[in-house]
Amino acid sequence: MFQLKTNVLITSFSYLGGTPGSGDYSEVYFPYSSSDTTVKAAIPVHFSNAILPFTKGQNSLAVDVGLTTSAAPVYFPPVQLSDANDPTNDRWYIDGGLYQNNATALGYTMAKMMFPSTKRISILSVGTGIVNVGFDVPITATYSALPPSLKIAPTNSLPMFADLLSMTIGGAQEAVDQQFKYISLYNGIQEQLYYYRFQTVFPPDFLGQLDNVENGFAENLINCANRQYEVDQLKISAFIQNAGF
Repeated sequence: MFQLKTNVLITSFSYLGGTPGSGDYSEVYFPYSSSDTTVKAAIPVHFSNAILPFTKGQNSLAVDVGLTTSAAPVYFPPVQLSDANDPTNDRWYIDGGLYQNNATALGYTMAKMMFPSTKRISILSVGTGIVNVGFDVPITATYSALPPSLKIAPTNSLPMFADLLSMTIGGAQEAVDQQFKYISLYNGIQEQLYYYRFQTVFPPDFLGQLDNVENGFAENLINCANRQYEVDQLKISAFIQNAGF
């Protein structure tokens, strides 16, 4: 990490302690079983090549840090890394998005700490798209008065949990976006803060599952990005001009 030529901040989530799983599905995809009493804590982690009070991982391999922040539970197993400060405590790391799926505010704080006298900050935030959540209401006599496109939480607990998780992660990341939109609009001139976020809302029929490997999926992503670019052309041009790129 210390060899990177630009400053980075990468989020992850770690479990201190824990023992390797036995091979059972639940123990492979989660860092410990429900009966494991060796887990000591679950804490957010900030990997960076910059040494700050809240960062770590300057001597870690970039590829390992990449694995820790992308280890989405259920889809990928957790990543185990040793703690250089305490070799007896290995940590399991899972998807940083569970902690903070939009690190704009953290990056802004890091920049202000490293360059306290700076007069101008430009932030380009790139989202990965928002997928509609919810399940179609079945068109039966009970629901005959409701429009077919209405979405409600399902009665099945597992899909409901998946829906709530998507809304929680999505809501947190968009809250950060709103925060910086307001700062840049109402206080941007005073602080010389220029902010733009490229983000699209996928159409209702878009199949955006993380494990989607259907033919044409990548092409659909490209088409959605191109459509959003056309919508945001003026915003992008204004950002580039105001940010001084």
